[in-house]
Amino acid sequence: MSVGSSFGVWIVTLFPELDLPEQLLHVDDAVNDILAMGDGLGAWVDWTYIGLVAAIPASMWALGLLVRAFRAILAHVPFVGGKG
Repeated sequence: MSVGSSFGVWIVTLFPELDLPEQLLHVDDAVNDILAMGDGLGAWVDWTYIGLVAAIPASMWALGLLVRAFRAILAHVPFVGGKG
């Protein structure tokens, strides 16, 4: 998170005439605060199931991408799926 926000600050410093608020220059502090607040919810929220619910669509998307890539590669093989 720190690397990403530092990269964003570096991009902004390339434009000296652009003045950004202090909140946008220190995004990592805000994200750390939000994560710290969410960490205390472990008694009421089962984060294992939340992670599982988030991982299922991501894995299905990745599987679909792999199938599409495999079909595109297979289409270039002569006598199998394409014209070679």
